[in-house]
Amino acid sequence: MIVGNGLTSADVIASLTHQGHLGPVVSLSRRGLRSNGHAPVQQDPFGDFLTPNPKTASELLSRIRASIRQAERQSLTWHAVIDRVRAQGAHLWKALSIDDRRRVVRHLRPYWDVHRFRIAPQVERVLNEALAAGRLEILAAAIEDVDTDGDKIGLSVRRRRPTSIERREFDAIVVTTGPAHGRILSSQNWLEQLRGRGHLHSDPTGLGLSCNELSQALSADLSPDPTLYVAGPLARGQFGELMGLPEVSEHALFVAEQIAEHLEHRAT
Repeated sequence: MIVGNGLTSADVIASLTHQGHLGPVVSLSRRGLRSNGHAPVQQDPFGDFLTPNPKTASELLSRIRASIRQAERQSLTWHAVIDRVRAQGAHLWKALSIDDRRRVVRHLRPYWDVHRFRIAPQVERVLNEALAAGRLEILAAAIEDVDTDGDKIGLSVRRRRPTSIERREFDAIVVTTGPAHGRILSSQNWLEQLRGRGHLHSDPTGLGLSCNELSQALSADLSPDPTLYVAGPLARGQFGELMGLPEVSEHALFVAEQIAEHLEHRAT
């Protein structure tokens, strides 16, 4: 059993196959979505979502779908549209209200993840071959209960459609769900202490830590702390797309510039 069905899950399946594993593998996620591969040929980003900015999650989704249909009429794939959304992501996210950001996280994020984070062609081929051979099963379900009996691990899983509880047994479980950014403050003592002293609190979208447009941490009363900054993926609630290396690098530079300005101001 592999819990999660994203890039890490695909890498685990490919690694198992490379090591000669021939047994059945079940990859489980709530919606049963798997990461998509790259475009068959290189394409420039397609579409424009900034003129004007969509104001709601529904409008954003509608415009993405329309752009994909338009791209297909020009013999392009959805990859080009998603690449444009990614490039304009920070501006799109900023234009949405907190409520609509929550709607994106709740309803659209799983679909964004499987189109945005793409698996390498070699890994995609391994997965497709495993599916065709019946060695890989992708399950849309949630884990209800876990127990052990000797070397066996028993799982009770609730299928998404049709809704039902199933009992499954496995020899091993690999968890590939990634960091729980929504529960980051309870993950380490020093973060809990900062929260207890009022220096940190969770972003309302559930994507990480609350910060302002300068990436300064916000206290529970929304006061910014010019001596404490949130950098990288934990600032996604404020800045949107902050998982890929280019975006994280740009944001690290931005935070460094803010710190330098703050120190220069203090020195004068």
